[in-house]
Amino acid sequence: MSGKVIAFALAALAVVPSATSQVVVATTVFRTVNLRPDAITAFRIACPPGYLPVSAGVSTPAQGASTLGIRPTGQRAYTFRFGNPRNNPARLVTVAAACRGVPATPKAPSLTLTQVKTKPIAVPASGQKSVALPCPQGTLPAGSGLDLDPGRSGGSAPHFGGSSLSVRRLTETLKAFSLTVRNTGSSTRSAVLYGNCLTLVRPAHAPRERLQVNVSTWTMPLHPGAQLVSKSCGRGWFSLGTGYSLSPTVRLGGSAAITGGGRWALTNLAGVQTLADVQLVCGRLLLG
Repeated sequence: MSGKVIAFALAALAVVPSATSQVVVATTVFRTVNLRPDAITAFRIACPPGYLPVSAGVSTPAQGASTLGIRPTGQRAYTFRFGNPRNNPARLVTVAAACRGVPATPKAPSLTLTQVKTKPIAVPASGQKSVALPCPQGTLPAGSGLDLDPGRSGGSAPHFGGSSLSVRRLTETLKAFSLTVRNTGSSTRSAVLYGNCLTLVRPAHAPRERLQVNVSTWTMPLHPGAQLVSKSCGRGWFSLGTGYSLSPTVRLGGSAAITGGGRWALTNLAGVQTLADVQLVCGRLLLG
């Protein structure tokens, strides 16, 4: 496709050997929830036993509603928070959790998550704020999360008049997550960035195996209006998370890592073609 730029980055976590070459099992758990008008709705989505929620996102967005929070909750789940304004009818939103694991055998390795987060960052009125969140040494970034204006409501609430905050960039490197939030309101608001950092552990006296992560970014030409973008990991790779970087006229409905790839719901509000970056994070296990 004309205008597409692909950037690859690879890292191997070689300090965590395993018994044999293993296959990572991947499943995606979906949940569809009704968002009432003039309300903030919070709910949870969990992975099955034996799987880790490496990331989560919005698979099918709710038109006119705002995504206020997507954050990891413990080692099994993600919590979501959406706001639907009074003048918007009830809408359905579908969310997805990327659940990954290694089949359990006596000498099999296992995936583990270390969850990190920033302190609340102050986003100035009519401005924006960027922040980076590194993973601990010996781990690799998988999926990220966010919480916009967390002090406003800890969960569900009966009224929602709209949000002045929007995420313009949510990306990662092989070492850290990055977030840029815009505030169109007249007062300072806060946001929190979350990250899931992944590693591989093994039984004692086992041969070596490596966890490898690939971060790919595509610059996509977007025609005016709404469109769905899909990208796939290569053969033998499993998806870990999605990211994006948006121009001023592009609105994100949602993005999610699904089994084998990722998808993004984008709307170009301009009357002419514009560009947006989409990012897909993939992983695989290598023997040796």
